[in-house]
Amino acid sequence: MNYENVTLCKLALAGTMYDSLTPFNYSLGRLNKATGGSIDLTNPAHRISLMKWLNDWGCRHLSEDQHEVASHSILNWYQGDGASLFTNRKPLWDLGDHELEIAAHAYGSLKDKTGARRVRGGSKQEVHIGPTAASKILFAIRPKALMPWDEAMRTMLELPLKDDGLVFSDLEGKPLLPNTVTHAWIKLVRRIGLKGIRLHDARHSHASLMLKAGIHPKIVQERLGHSSVTITLDTYSHVAPGLQEAAAESFDKLLNGRRENVAIENHY
Repeated sequence: MNYENVTLCKLALAGTMYDSLTPFNYSLGRLNKATGGSIDLTNPAHRISLMKWLNDWGCRHLSEDQHEVASHSILNWYQGDGASLFTNRKPLWDLGDHELEIAAHAYGSLKDKTGARRVRGGSKQEVHIGPTAASKILFAIRPKALMPWDEAMRTMLELPLKDDGLVFSDLEGKPLLPNTVTHAWIKLVRRIGLKGIRLHDARHSHASLMLKAGIHPKIVQERLGHSSVTITLDTYSHVAPGLQEAAAESFDKLLNGRRENVAIENHY
């Protein structure tokens, strides 16, 4: 990922804007209430509250049955690299180069800590805390200076996506765990009262609305990634009757307009 366009000014602005919006985040509000607005990672109850917040934010690999594993790793990190972090009262623009280097090192060591232990196919596996959860943990303990990096941050800082980049990925462009986006979608539709609507249903709605709006089927085909426009038209044949009617009306208006022009010319 290219960071050439990221300046300290942009980071400071992004941090300020994000910090001004976070009181409206319900899950963050619960975390602040449970910790008194100041997280103490040596406090087991605070670490569990942090785990629940991370789960709300989509870090599902740190599931409830793995909270003890992740909590122990976070404590171990905090007593080592985390202890060298700057005070939580410092905003980003007051940090010196050395303090930024310390934060970068702390982030690097935290993301590689063990967040979960699982058994799959008869073999034991360790899952790292990872870059997304690590950035959010650093934000939770240093909210005035460090940001919970995600797609919104990347967009605001105008960081370009790679041509071969994934649509759904973590900070480093790596694939998310299976069902991460699906679970986030389920929470969203439940929150706004649209139960029973799948993420894939949004794709169908997107295509149907574009076709009804008169967008050329070839454009819709390309956006959906269908191999041919025939597949698009066959899949959305239920929209076709309305398209035929709209086409007939447009053609009728075209002919009537020409007739009127001819009549005017003959009159003069």
